Amino acid sequence: MSTNIAVTEISNEAIYLPFLLSIRIGTRGKEDKIQLNTLTSKSKDAYLFTYEIQELKRFFFQIEGEFDGKVTFIWNNLYHFQQENLDDQQYIFTNENRKILIYEHGKTENAYPWRCGYYEFCIKYQEQRYFGMVKIIPKNLEYDQLEWMHENLNQQINGIMNDSQYFKKSSATLTQNGTMYFWPIIRFIEANEERLLVAIQQFKSKLKRKQKKEYELQRKVKKLDFTTLRWNLMHPAISNATNLTMQPVLLEENYIDEIKYAKNKVRKFILTIETLLAFVKYELVKDTKKMEQIDFQVQDIEKMMQNVVGNGSITEREKAKYRQSKLLKEMELDKLKISVTEKNRITSSLESLYEVYFREYTLGIFRITSDTHTSKYPTSPSKVFLNFIHSLSLFDKKVKEYGKKQMLLPVYKPTFLLYEYFVYFSICSIFLKMGFNNPNDPLDEQILMHIKDDELMDGANVKLENKDWVIDLVYNEIIEGSPQVSLLKGTNFFSGEESKKPDIRLDFYKKKSAEFAGSIIFEIKYSPMFNIFQPVGNTKAMEQMYKYWGLKYVERVNGKLSYVRKPIQEVICLYPGSNVHRKVLEAGCGTYIQFYPKKKGEDHYELIGEKELLEIINRTIVNLL
Repeated sequence: MSTNIAVTEISNEAIYLPFLLSIRIGTRGKEDKIQLNTLTSKSKDAYLFTYEIQELKRFFFQIEGEFDGKVTFIWNNLYHFQQENLDDQQYIFTNENRKILIYEHGKTENAYPWRCGYYEFCIKYQEQRYFGMVKIIPKNLEYDQLEWMHENLNQQINGIMNDSQYFKKSSATLTQNGTMYFWPIIRFIEANEERLLVAIQQFKSKLKRKQKKEYELQRKVKKLDFTTLRWNLMHPAISNATNLTMQPVLLEENYIDEIKYAKNKVRKFILTIETLLAFVKYELVKDTKKMEQIDFQVQDIEKMMQNVVGNGSITEREKAKYRQSKLLKEMELDKLKISVTEKNRITSSLESLYEVYFREYTLGIFRITSDTHTSKYPTSPSKVFLNFIHSLSLFDKKVKEYGKKQMLLPVYKPTFLLYEYFVYFSICSIFLKMGFNNPNDPLDEQILMHIKDDELMDGANVKLENKDWVIDLVYNEIIEGSPQVSLLKGTNFFSGEESKKPDIRLDFYKKKSAEFAGSIIFEIKYSPMFNIFQPVGNTKAMEQMYKYWGLKYVERVNGKLSYVRKPIQEVICLYPGSNVHRKVLEAGCGTYIQFYPKKKGEDHYELIGEKELLEIINRTIVNLL
């Protein structure tokens, strides 16, 4: 076997290196090997040299062969949006250190850092750089199924498949991301705020002006010069007229083409800032309301704990549930406080920048030209103009350079979370097909109220109805450990054991009486069937499903507590699919249904499991009558 690695450019000019690189994937000591036989010296062509790795699998890079000095390996790191240091992760291959671990659960920095998608790597050797890509593919779905899920999620809420917390450097030709993403724009503007302020001040104060002297016939004699006297001598009609003479007039010539062109750029920039401000303020209002709500809940739990803690008749386990509930709420409150503080800071920063530009646009140097003036690029632009336009155009240029240069782009959320979102929206869609709707509060608007930083918040719910029923479809809402706490929160459900968070809860209410009728619990598992079901013994998923049958419902009717002690009608586990199990499998803990998109034709997908799920929902409705 050759120990050379061929590094090929698009021009088909081959370059050979004295070592061989490979990716080792899987369990320690039993790794599969992928040889990196071909790379490229052009970053923009890295996607042509892509090597696939399944998500969640341990993998590392290894070097074989002899080489002089060192080989630098640069891996496409993931970045948090608040992180200032955006350098890629660099490692050094030496003859003594021949392995670089990229991901192993529990050992690398993050438990699940590598989302499905493309990640670039670079090999630097003897001052030359060579590029390739790793494609992380889903474990329990085909890649085209995942892309179809992405498309469907974006149709519901644009951007929800992206993670506002993390970014990576990637080629836009791979992501096809043609839409603006708010948080990266905000961070970019923040990083360049001082430059943008300096640029407009320079353009305002140092714009070159020339004075041009012209002559006009005027009645009042203000000033005489040689040209005025010459006109009077050459034209007796002027000199004989009363107070009529040619007067010099100084006209100020402002580089009007520069101002016209710059005004259009400023207008677009102001509109962008307005959009960003509206977005941040909308998110701020949601965070503030949520923070106030949770703050009240913490205070109520504290009052209840004062009665519980000193009561010797109450078990320590029950007291611990109250302490745990308070702790969880305080943790959520702390996160929201940080988020509110950060969004207040961003709002203040954007408003300051907006005020400067809007004032100049309406009252300053740009007021002399109207918005309707056509703009053309000046023939002899000044330096301050060039600097100003360059500062305004930085982000536009980055967008236009997608596919040509690398830039910071949001990464996809973990596949298990995207699968949860997909199932939630799919169940919403099933009820729309069944004729449920909400004429006073459309589904899209309901969902938007529960989206924060492109994430579906815990406790998100939508309400739909038909002539007989009202349903609540609730996402990831915590089930409290006592009826008192659940009543304080207005969630109604409680458990006699520790707090739980069913992935999706479907509640039915009779429309005429508004009476609660029953619920279905959906447990969403992005896992192979043998991990979530065994015919003998219980898996963790099965234990969880058994516990859901013990949930209780409480409400206050005419001042008295009213309980529904068996509210759960069905517990259903939805998972991506299995080649060896039936589509629907009944077990003691509940029903397992395969639920995933399957390609039917070139561009058409069928949702496997939708029909079976619909049958169970209809059967439940009949039983609740």
